[in-house]
Amino acid sequence: MLTFLVKTKQLDCHVLVADDLPDDLTLIARALKDMTHFRVTHMARDGEEVIEYLEGRAHYADRQRYPFPQLLILDLKMPRVDGFGVLRWVQAHARRALVVVALTGSNNPEDEELAKGLGADAVFTKPVGLQPIREMVSRIEQFMLTAPKGVNC
Repeated sequence: MLTFLVKTKQLDCHVLVADDLPDDLTLIARALKDMTHFRVTHMARDGEEVIEYLEGRAHYADRQRYPFPQLLILDLKMPRVDGFGVLRWVQAHARRALVVVALTGSNNPEDEELAKGLGADAVFTKPVGLQPIREMVSRIEQFMLTAPKGVNC
């Protein structure tokens, strides 16, 4: 039996995915590639790397190769600089529209409140496993169709 993936409305979004767990990073990027027209431009493993990318520091200065993303999918619990630190940096420095979807494995409602207070556009519980990740990616795609922050993908 052949299964075909039907991609929804064309969305030309550059996406930066940040997660310190390599398996989660790979699964999220794969789901984005398989299910959407989003383009994963980079996968970062910590918040410091996210900030370097967004600033266009070092080799990330080549915006042809590393375009500024319209969407950042950001794990809140990462080494070096956590997701909250990245949100603080985005709040203080971002000069372009950037939609941030934060992921949390915490059941603490204060984490979601803090993330939203720091500018996260949405906060999702971090899924475990392929099918929940695919469901989350579908929700992110639907969220982006509403053109948050005027971002038109």
